[in-house]
Amino acid sequence: MNTQHVSRFVFATGLLALAPSVSADFLVVDGGQLNAGSSWSNGVYPTGDASDIIGGGRTAILSSGVGTHNVLQIGPGANASAGHLSITGGTLNITEPNAGSTGLAIAANFGAANAPSTITQSGGTLNILTSRFVIGSLGKASYTISGGSLNATDVRVGGGNTSDNPEFIVEGDGVTSIAIDSLFASFGTQVAEYDIVFNFGPTGTTPIDVAGLFGADATTELIVDGANYTGGPGTFTLINYGDATNTANLELATFTATNFDGFETSFSVNDNSLTFTIVPEPASLALLATGLASVARRSRR
Repeated sequence: MNTQHVSRFVFATGLLALAPSVSADFLVVDGGQLNAGSSWSNGVYPTGDASDIIGGGRTAILSSGVGTHNVLQIGPGANASAGHLSITGGTLNITEPNAGSTGLAIAANFGAANAPSTITQSGGTLNILTSRFVIGSLGKASYTISGGSLNATDVRVGGGNTSDNPEFIVEGDGVTSIAIDSLFASFGTQVAEYDIVFNFGPTGTTPIDVAGLFGADATTELIVDGANYTGGPGTFTLINYGDATNTANLELATFTATNFDGFETSFSVNDNSLTFTIVPEPASLALLATGLASVARRSRR
């Protein structure tokens, strides 16, 4: 494992507020379609202003069509065990209008801390365009995208009180797009490790495109895993960000590269992007040079 430490800063912010619940609907069918009325406690697909809850160890699936929720909470409230959402197709819209509230939250309750709540997206489109998307609001959580598109206004990796290592994971190289207005990883007073992970596919990864500010602090770790990478040397953009005025403060605590055998790795914070470079190790270059020389000698005979 190649770990590099970079100078640190603390991004201060207030505790995240979940939008108030009027009368929550609960997912009652494990493996049920998210946008089917029969999957929900009231027997109809929830369309009001209440908070809708996926918990109790259950999984909701969105494979086609459109799902629309004002506020959707994965693993919160009275459901102390985890909740899970799998998006394989279709479109999920979160419509909470208050930019200061959380429209989509994973692990919004301390009771779910020992049973991670998850969203996995392998296709379709997830839109949170008017409120926050919080990964690990109060408990252990992960959001993994391996396909489809994410469009979000404000993404927070870690919430106000969590200490359970929330993760934002970009899996492979098949994601269509990740477009975010602002991305914050952690809050400086917590003891958790807040992870942004790129698990490279055979050709690399899909970058996270942040139109505005990308902020992180001393508890953030950015991880790149090359276990499935089959390409050669190169430079890869991990995160694009549009707010160049904050570049001086954009110094994640720890950069980690793993499973890039035969390569040396480095990270670079640029004016508008965070990039990752792999080059052959000197020993690998020496072996290559020896092999080329041997080929040249044989060709002259």
